[in-house]
Amino acid sequence: FAREFILKYLEPVIVETVQGDYQDHKSRLQELVQARSRDNVHYKIISESGPAHARHFIAGVYYQNELLASGQGRSKKEAEQHAAGQALENGLILQRLK
Repeated sequence: FAREFILKYLEPVIVETVQGDYQDHKSRLQELVQARSRDNVHYKIISESGPAHARHFIAGVYYQNELLASGQGRSKKEAEQHAAGQALENGLILQRLK
């Protein structure tokens, strides 16, 4: 049971941290939006697939009910982080905040 828990919930975070790839895109995006707007971004899980021990999630990040970007991952948190990273990269949020 403990092994399954670690693999399901902690492995993606541990791998990102060890590889040095972890960046908190969600916080960066939130700070950017809060500095320029009273509205916030929010996240929705668009799809969820795979067996219980190997779930795959796709998350969308939205601003004023408009999809800015989507991201995928082995956990909801990882998918949301990737979505926020894509939103920062594609520049749509900057256009919406003008």
